[in-house]
Amino acid sequence: MKKLKILNHPQFIERSEYNKLKDKIVSRFKNLPNIESIYQMGSVREPGISDLDVICVFKDESNCNINMRSEISDEEKKILTHSLFGIEKRYFKQALNYNLASNLNLLHGEDLETLTIANKNIERQVALEYMLRMYLSLSEQIFYGLVKLRSFLLLGKAIKFDLDLLNVTEGELFDLVNKILSFRSIWFTDIPSQKVLEDLIFSFQNELDLFLQKELKKGSFFLPTEKICFPEGYCVEKSTRFEYFRKGFVLPSFFKLIGKKYINLQRRFGSVNYLIPFSIPAKNSDIDQRFHFGKKLYEINKENYPYFLPLNSSLSIF
Repeated sequence: MKKLKILNHPQFIERSEYNKLKDKIVSRFKNLPNIESIYQMGSVREPGISDLDVICVFKDESNCNINMRSEISDEEKKILTHSLFGIEKRYFKQALNYNLASNLNLLHGEDLETLTIANKNIERQVALEYMLRMYLSLSEQIFYGLVKLRSFLLLGKAIKFDLDLLNVTEGELFDLVNKILSFRSIWFTDIPSQKVLEDLIFSFQNELDLFLQKELKKGSFFLPTEKICFPEGYCVEKSTRFEYFRKGFVLPSFFKLIGKKYINLQRRFGSVNYLIPFSIPAKNSDIDQRFHFGKKLYEINKENYPYFLPLNSSLSIF
């Protein structure tokens, strides 16, 4: 079994620090003439592991060039681990339905309609997109022997939501997800050993691999084109099989001393193609319309809200 270098160990953060940062974000945006509402998405169950997800809802056809992460401290970036989400009011409800964004808490402004409409096709698509995202990310980390622990713990919780969407209530993957959640709940009083963590990570990845192979063979998973290359450096191609092929070479292990930069450097010397069973959606189907909507949000944010993430698929499809 490969030895892992585990990076990004969670560090305890007082819950009050999350609240202070939320207040800081609201204060920064609430007086802007183009702000409709500000929401927190999700909750902070385990401070130091949980991160902060904030959505800014803008007036239609406006713009905003504020880069919030450039205005906060390094300590605050441990709470706000990525950019704020941004979306115009006219697209807000549809984005929630297409991506099942839920558990929203109004921080400022007009309380908009946030109840999503159930659609089994969309639910399956969203669940498998997120699980595939985690599979690809964790596969690359394990291959290079560098795993970002906090991200693993965060994404592990999200997989529980995906299993719920797929009506999975038992099995090896289900049990491993509950084990991750159990570790999260007592993390700062009883931190698992390196061996326990390595066994958990390898077991989880293996079971996720088997689960995806089984689910994707059933069909009803879609991507917009037959080949997609992601910013992380790997590509996904349409196939009848579930496998991958690597090209290039792996840098010597002593380069791992530079930590996360090792993976970025390694991508310059190699590539990987994942062959995944999926279909191209029928024109004007629910999934096809969702992809077109996602591309439109990506283009709008790139042009008018460059420092805000679109409320979009968990896969970097566009």
